[in-house]
Amino acid sequence: MAVPNPSTELSRLDKLVRKGLPSVVLVMGPSDFFRGKAMERLLAAVPKDCLLYTSDAADERSSV
Repeated sequence: MAVPNPSTELSRLDKLVRKGLPSVVLVMGPSDFFRGKAMERLLAAVPKDCLLYTSDAADERSSV
C-alpha cells in the first residue's frame, strides 16, 4: 500500500472543511507536523458557539 502524500491529504482536508465538518473527525499519521497542520485547519473551521471535545491518543496511552 502506498504511503499517503501529506500535501495531498491536507488538500483533501481543505475540501472537507469547505463542505462542512462532519460530527467526528479522526486525524492520524506518523508526522507530528502534519497532524498539527491538520488540527489547525480543523479547529479554525469550528464555529465559536460549538461544543468541542478533543482527545490525543498519545495522552490517552500514557495515562493507562
